[in-house]
Amino acid sequence: MKNYAALLIMVSLMTAVAPAVVELHLNFDTEEDGLSPALVGTDATLMGNATITTGGQGISGEALQLDGESFAQLMDYKGIGGNDARTVSLWVKTAVNQANGTFFIGWGDTGLGARVRYDLGLQSGTAGQLRNEFNAGAATSATGAPITDDVWHHIAVTYDGNRNVAFYLDGDPYGTAALTWDLATLLTEDVVIGTGIREATEWGALARWTEGLIDDVQIYNTALSQADIEWLTMLNRLVAGAVIVIVLLLASVGVAVSIVIARTIGLGVTARLHVVEIQRILGAPEWLIRRPFVIMGIVQGAIGGVVAGITVTGGAHLFGIVPLIGRSLVGNLPQVTIGLIVLGITLGWWGSRSALASTLPPDPWLEPPERRRT
Repeated sequence: MKNYAALLIMVSLMTAVAPAVVELHLNFDTEEDGLSPALVGTDATLMGNATITTGGQGISGEALQLDGESFAQLMDYKGIGGNDARTVSLWVKTAVNQANGTFFIGWGDTGLGARVRYDLGLQSGTAGQLRNEFNAGAATSATGAPITDDVWHHIAVTYDGNRNVAFYLDGDPYGTAALTWDLATLLTEDVVIGTGIREATEWGALARWTEGLIDDVQIYNTALSQADIEWLTMLNRLVAGAVIVIVLLLASVGVAVSIVIARTIGLGVTARLHVVEIQRILGAPEWLIRRPFVIMGIVQGAIGGVVAGITVTGGAHLFGIVPLIGRSLVGNLPQVTIGLIVLGITLGWWGSRSALASTLPPDPWLEPPERRRT
């Protein structure tokens, strides 16, 4: 059941728009083995200095981080071959286009045969033009706003099997190309991410390496429509919006917890007013009188934090929701548990202090003579 729930939700949402089959969906949210699990597909091996980010730097969760001399290679997945229809979708964040252009993904054969490879990236000498290269042939997109502006952009290219290429940028059409020949992609090498297939195998040819972040790589076995592409970009935005909603809900729950703790402590203070009076008569300092109530609130908050941490950790692993909502929310689960406990303690302390301020009467012998009770 590791990723079963996430897969069901993702597939059901996407098939509501298009019945296309996703052959690869790599989201770079690492698990205990250090690899990058795909909802559909396989794992990636990090080559060179490639790393997975931490702290939720991806479009949703983590991302593949590249230094301009490294890449990731899929394990036993070689892409889509021949002249078959296909769609490549990914998110990229970069500020650099190499002198000879930059490739984001590629597969096929490294030989010199016509149309034997399939690479996607940036056209050399530009900041906002996409290039789909096949060897002895290529297609280029329109030009527009810079892609190398160090912000996240969604990039997609489709090929329908009938010599038609369509580019998309951030969900919008970004140019088309009509080829005069069929593709002949050979399935020789495993798919690489962060460079082209020839650059990966020859390690440095033309230096078309990505420097920046890549996330949420998907490969489909059909040419998605414009509506499909728009949905892909919208899905990530919905996930980001869901994270914001969850944070707001957590804040609301935190306020409610503080109120409950304050009410509980307030009832305890009211029930022990006679004890407080005796303590004051015996000369007990105020901090000694208040301390048990503050400790009670802190303990209640800590228990609530522990329960919340166990629920989040257990639920994330049981239902596999981490890849869906992204580690930008759940992060490293042990740290989240500790954070929830600290939050619970803070809320308990604040609630108990509020309760004491509103329900514990002041010591009459500490008030000015004219305000003392008689």
